[in-house]
Amino acid sequence: MRNDLLVKIAAKLQDAHEALELIQGVQSNGLRSQALAEIAPKHKDDREALATAREIQDNRYRETALEGIVLTTIRGLSNRRRVHLLSDLSSLAPLMAKLGGDEALLETIQAIEDVGRWWP
Repeated sequence: MRNDLLVKIAAKLQDAHEALELIQGVQSNGLRSQALAEIAPKHKDDREALATAREIQDNRYRETALEGIVLTTIRGLSNRRRVHLLSDLSSLAPLMAKLGGDEALLETIQAIEDVGRWWP
């Protein structure tokens, strides 16, 4: 009951830092993971959310939380202008390598080359 209440309150808070502080008190890995995914869109800086997600012991729930944070970051990047593309991608390269290995980096480079041929 307490965990459910903390998650509901955290989802309503406008201040992402305060929401994260509440979520850190949630004992259930599943609920903490769900709450992190819900509040991730409120974050301008995902380092706190990532640190909280890494504390989740259950791999399945940790992956769910990290997926929500990464998807939110990608959605934010989709609103950026083309001029920022290369700097954004260079910042994401370590994450892409960690999540998808060298294959993910090579596929990303290929996709950039393909898109570069289509853009004027």
